[in-house]
Amino acid sequence: MPQIISQCDLRRISRLQFCCICGHDFDATDARDRQHVPPRCIFNVKDRHCPLILSAHKQCNQMQSSSDEMIGQLVAVIHNTYPRAGTERLRVQTFRNGAEEFTAVNWFPVSSIIQQWVVAFHCALYRSFPALTQRGRWEIFDPLPDEDEISGVAGRFRVPERRFKLVKFLKAQRCAGKVDRVVTNNGKCEYLCTWNRASEREWWCTFGLRLYSWEELGDPRGGSRGCVGTYSASLPVGATCATELIIPTANFEPLDPFGR
Repeated sequence: MPQIISQCDLRRISRLQFCCICGHDFDATDARDRQHVPPRCIFNVKDRHCPLILSAHKQCNQMQSSSDEMIGQLVAVIHNTYPRAGTERLRVQTFRNGAEEFTAVNWFPVSSIIQQWVVAFHCALYRSFPALTQRGRWEIFDPLPDEDEISGVAGRFRVPERRFKLVKFLKAQRCAGKVDRVVTNNGKCEYLCTWNRASEREWWCTFGLRLYSWEELGDPRGGSRGCVGTYSASLPVGATCATELIIPTANFEPLDPFGR
């Protein structure tokens, strides 16, 4: 059951000999960067020790630097850190939900950013780049309400049933001890995942990701929403498979895989 929870674990992972972004092996001429996952800018200064650092091609790393800054500025709001004037990356806009107005971040590719991090967590846990299936399907439910979840009636949110099912499934696997785990940055970042078979040749990884209390970033009328998702890939060596037993869980917070 792979676990990356100690400074010693993190130190070993930093020496992987392939790029955590594109998956290609390094050669002697490659320019490399140290890739913090999630980016260092997200964390309060006191939480920047024991990070997950992987190697990446310098060019690959530079291509995603702007998106790192965007999500860094969003999550940093949790610990009252705000960007300096003129350095803001987020675009904030006022929307109307029925008779009410609310403020939200406009055009924010949070799901694609989370996907990049999940690939890096996969690299760290299994020492290999994910062998995505031919369809390479991803399904990510992030902490922020999607535009199509807002019904137009004040205070009403349509939450996909699939989201409830994934949260409940991951909570049951947590209770059974059937999860692989990465914990970094003074416990402020935690990633859990488990694997189950979809067919003879296809496996699904169900994952949850917690950064500080980012489940509170969305509109409170929609309930606290953690991050949960799935992707299809070949089963990596050493990965933990989910139990098929029915595990009862309290599930008081049905949208947060790390909640009660």
